[in-house]
Amino acid sequence: MADLVVLVEGLPIRGVAIRLERRPDLVVRSKSDLRSNSDLAAATANRDSVAVSAKTGAGLDVLRATLDRLAFGTEATTSGLALNARHVRALAEARDALRRAAESTAAGAEVAALELREALDALGGVLGRISPDELLGRIFSQFCMGK
Repeated sequence: MADLVVLVEGLPIRGVAIRLERRPDLVVRSKSDLRSNSDLAAATANRDSVAVSAKTGAGLDVLRATLDRLAFGTEATTSGLALNARHVRALAEARDALRRAAESTAAGAEVAALELREALDALGGVLGRISPDELLGRIFSQFCMGK
């Protein structure tokens, strides 16, 4: 079962009801620029509901703050911020190493392999120290990759 349930509703369709196994932690009502004032008032009156518009950007800051609160709690801790900063730094290092690997293909497979290893090591810093085979297994098992 999911830790958090976020229900994203478009404009209501008469006769269509969404059934969930449990009450959602957050209801996101999209297309707020097309909704009536009474619908918007109802959406914003409930703390577990947010009205947003991708077209105008209305409500997106409230949505981000609400998702942060749901995911990380009401109080940010220093260790949480340090952990997130460490992950961001490791991902930037991996991205840079992948860029260098792509640029170094003309220099030979050994140079590209060295840069790919650097990228794997940086990603291992986010996922925990694991072997390249384990890392690739985790990536392919957790992410849908297609054409």
